[in-house]
Parts: sequence; C-alpha cells; structure tokens
Amino acid sequence: KISYLQYFLSLPVKPSLRTVLIIPFILQILAVVSLTGYLSFKNGQKAVNNIATRLLSEISQRVQQNLHTFLEAPQQINQNNANTIKIDQLNIQDFPILEKYFFEQLKVFNQVSLIGFANKNKEFISAEIFPDGSLTIRASGKSTKYNLRTYTTNKQGTRTGIKDFGKPYDTQRRNWYNKAIAEERSMWSEIYPHNSGIALYIAASQPAYDKQGNLQGVLLSNLNLSKIGTFLQNLKIGKTGISFIVERQSGKLVATSTNEKPFRSNKLESQLAENRIKPFLAIDSNDKQTQFT
Repeated sequence: KISYLQYFLSLPVKPSLRTVLIIPFILQILAVVSLTGYLSFKNGQKAVNNIATRLLSEISQRVQQNLHTFLEAPQQINQNNANTIKIDQLNIQDFPILEKYFFEQLKVFNQVSLIGFANKNKEFISAEIFPDGSLTIRASGKSTKYNLRTYTTNKQGTRTGIKDFGKPYDTQRRNWYNKAIAEERSMWSEIYPHNSGIALYIAASQPAYDKQGNLQGVLLSNLNLSKIGTFLQNLKIGKTGISFIVERQSGKLVATSTNEKPFRSNKLESQLAENRIKPFLAIDSNDKQTQFT
C-alpha cells in the first residue's frame, strides 16, 4: 500500500510539489462542502415539511372553527324557539303567528333555508327559502288534508298564492322528527333530498316542551348543502387549495368549495322529484383533489 505522496511521485509526468500539496486540501474542502450541502438540503427539506404540516393544521383548524360557527345557527334557532315555547311566549297553537315568526327569523339567519315546527297531531308549519331562491310558507294539516302545501309569499311573508298543492306528508315518519323525540335532545338528521329534487338538505331538530315538561312537538331548522358549499368557497385557502366535507360514516360528499354539486341524478324513475337525485361518495367526485385526499 503506497501513500498519496508516493503515488504522485511515481507518475510518469511528475506534478509540481504545489499541486501535490494543494489537491488533498481541495478534496477535503469538496467533501466538507458536499456533506454540508447535503445536510443543509435535508434540514431544509425537513423544515419545509414541518412548515407545510403546521400550515395545513392551521388551515384545517380555521376551516373547522368557521364551519362550527356556521353550523351552530340551526341549533341556536331551535334552542331559542324551545325556550320561548317553554315560557309561553310563543303560541304554538296559532299557526298564522308561527309562520310570521319563522319568516322573520329567516331574515336574520340567512344561512338557514327552513325554520319550522311539527306538533304531535301531524301538523306542520314552516317558512322556507326554496333552492331556487323563492320565499315560501309550507304547511301540512287538516286544512291541506295532510298534504305538504307550498305557498308563495311577498317580502313581508304574506301568502300570495299556491306554488304546489303537495303530496301526503307525515312528519312522524320523518327521521328528523323521530330521532329528536327518541333522543330527547337536539339532533342532526341524515342528509336527504329536498322534495323539489334540486338540492340536498340536512336538518337540525329539537323537541319542544311546555313548563310542565310535556312534549309539544319538534322544532326544525334546515340547511341547504349548497349553502355550505358557498360558505367553503368564501374561505380562502391559497391559490389552488380546496376544502370539502365528507360524512364520516358513509364517506358521502357533503359540500365542497369546487362548485361541484353534492348529488347526482338517480336513474330510478319516480313520480316524486325528491327521488330523482342522490348523494355520492367523495372518492367518486369529478375533482381529482377530492378523490385522492
């Protein structure tokens, strides 16, 4: 085994002593610089990954906080109305008064699409902003032969005509009614198609009691899922970021900031418009980011 110096001295063309002495230092410097560069790159990459992870976490928390505030409105409305009924400040026997009251509430809570009440006698009254933007009153009871009738209104909430004579409507067969009574507390319903067949809704419902604790009926506040989508669009997440909500148990797309509707046409033929649409899984989305996230 020969030394570095002996190797250079044995070469046919003898390098200068200066070259022989300088080259080892250059090689050492290159090795140190290369190692330093590699370590800097790895540390920089790690730092970038840490920043990206922290940023994603902060964005996720911000979206959740804003969404919590948005979704709090329906339950807040129900709780306020339940308190008002309990202290006899709202006459639930007077449906004309109820519809005016609910209509005025819709003006304040414009993210909500419907506010209503169903009593124990299968009677129902609500004020609703239809998916097409029209203002309506919806009622079902003896006067409508228990069909869910839809009335057009003016901006003051006064009925101006009949928009739809409706189909038979039994509140006590509805998920939002039964679930609230069974659990005796505020509940979210399953996602369901609006009977116009052009939107999906989710309902917050809560049982209402009198002073003695007797059940009076169920209060209802609905959200149109497209309004949640609009809300997500207004949350700025960089230039290319998107946000979407997926139902945990089913994996169905609830809402997205990409303008994609959370439902598709149902191939089954049906006379009921509400049966013509259905939700779909997030992995079946037309948006690639939604599919693979």
